[in-house]
Amino acid sequence: MKNLKKLERDGLLKSKSYGLGEDSAKLWQIYTSKTATSPKRIQDKVLKELGFEVTNWEVHSALHKHDKVVADCFVSLAITNELLSWEGEGNQKSGFRYDAKFEISSVQEPFFLEVEISDKGDKRLLEKIENYVAYYHKTKEPFNVLFTVPHEAFLERLINLFAERKLGSQYMVAVQQEFVADALNAPITTRFDTFNLSNNIPNSIPTE
Repeated sequence: MKNLKKLERDGLLKSKSYGLGEDSAKLWQIYTSKTATSPKRIQDKVLKELGFEVTNWEVHSALHKHDKVVADCFVSLAITNELLSWEGEGNQKSGFRYDAKFEISSVQEPFFLEVEISDKGDKRLLEKIENYVAYYHKTKEPFNVLFTVPHEAFLERLINLFAERKLGSQYMVAVQQEFVADALNAPITTRFDTFNLSNNIPNSIPTE
């Protein structure tokens, strides 16, 4: 850390904490265009010595927050000793993208995780839901979809969309703060009922 701070004082680095507040959580960037205190030739030398390639350093704050919530969900599940598998986001090129896919020992079907951090319009949410409906009709494989949302009003919106689309009980919603705090005991809501993962989830009711 001291070496990084010295390079920053010498004008070769800049840093940003993204609100995390700890030096150890900072992201660092080596300047790649010359400044008054940092000639380009010195920057290139440092990059070569470290074996780094030039990349864009700015991280979109919403993307950072989104990925942090996904990671928090993973940790919350992992510490229960119920987590059997975890996969990262789906393939955008295939047209079927999810934030994560996981399995737990108490539920036979896998879960697709969707993390929502901002109030998307109903149209965008329905588009995401329709991707799952299409995937089910294509594969005929049973699965669950768990949305995590930032607040109760968003939860109610999704439940209304589930009812409008007449979706089965495999479409679920939880408030992020509650799920991250205790994944197995957080309230999870379908358009039919509220339960938690420590109990047997309702039998999946297919899309009508």
